[in-house]
Amino acid sequence: MKIPYIKHNHSICLLVYHFVTVTKRRKPEFEGIDLKLFKAAIANYPITIHVGEIMPDHIHLLIQAPAIFSPAYLAKLIKGCSSRAIGKDQKENWHGFSTGYFISTTGGTAVDAVKAYIENQKHED
Repeated sequence: MKIPYIKHNHSICLLVYHFVTVTKRRKPEFEGIDLKLFKAAIANYPITIHVGEIMPDHIHLLIQAPAIFSPAYLAKLIKGCSSRAIGKDQKENWHGFSTGYFISTTGGTAVDAVKAYIENQKHED
């Protein structure tokens, strides 16, 4: 998978993250929710979701963002924007995300390994 560098006036970066978050109390609330909802929720920000897999109680995303966004701020944006979108459009009984999350940089060579891991989430026991 070829991921492009992000170029700004005075910097060039390649920051790709594996992001995982769970629903509050791990309730299976993602039934019927599509990855398009998450992409649309963050469309106003320079964040790209390259790959994602939605499980009943958690989501895995392979995201790219410019260096101006800290990992904590990325988590806040993704969880906040998508939670509002899910609450408005999809679910009346949406309880939100757990306060925790996992985020890790992938490194240039590990992107394909993380991509394969995310894509195979539904096939693992």
